[in-house]
Amino acid sequence: MKFPLLYSIIIILLTSSSQQEEVLIINYQKSLSEQLKLPSLDSGFLDNVNASLKKNNYLLVFDETNSKFFIENKKDLVVEENNDKNSFKATFLNNISNTEEEYFTDKSLKSIFHRVKERIWIKMQYNQVNWKIDTSKVKTIFGYKCVYASAIVEQDRLNLAFFNLEKKEQKVIVWFAPEFPIKGYGPEAYSGLPGLVFECDDGKFKYQIQDIQEVNHFDKNNLTNFKKENAMTNEEYKESLLNKIP
Repeated sequence: MKFPLLYSIIIILLTSSSQQEEVLIINYQKSLSEQLKLPSLDSGFLDNVNASLKKNNYLLVFDETNSKFFIENKKDLVVEENNDKNSFKATFLNNISNTEEEYFTDKSLKSIFHRVKERIWIKMQYNQVNWKIDTSKVKTIFGYKCVYASAIVEQDRLNLAFFNLEKKEQKVIVWFAPEFPIKGYGPEAYSGLPGLVFECDDGKFKYQIQDIQEVNHFDKNNLTNFKKENAMTNEEYKESLLNKIP
């Protein structure tokens, strides 16, 4: 099978060991969520942000029991604006630029491991999202019949003004393919559905599938070789953030 150029480097790196097996690679495109309400930011600025986000490739590599979701050769957001570092636009760009998209799922451990800044790992429960599936809503994506599902999840935001963590409920909307042969995976930690997530909007970002590839000689270690022993819980990580506030 002939692979697009964007996969050439990753395939070479991932097929250099004797522990080989077949995996699938999905390329997602990322853009700002359609749920975002940002009246203080003009549409031209947001269009530029989306254009910059779409220059990156977000890959989901997976087999029946393990997956890795990450950004390939991350490119910085480049948006032509004024140089005022204290402006709302600058703060907004900084917040969306400093996210770390690297997630490992291990179904055998029923866990998801998320790498955040400074090589800190957070351990989450696999299938922790309480999905509500609506089989009356369907659409075709990439040739697959996809079904609508949604969930209300809690997101934490560090409030430096009040020195605490604010909780915010956010609706997550996904379209998943029940007929896809390997099930239970999606972008970031949005997993556990009886199918594969082809489209996801979590209120911050939207992921849309762009390509599916099959790799026949893949190094399994690339899906399992990470520091799971030192992983924190979400609660421990939040406490460590608060402890850093003077």
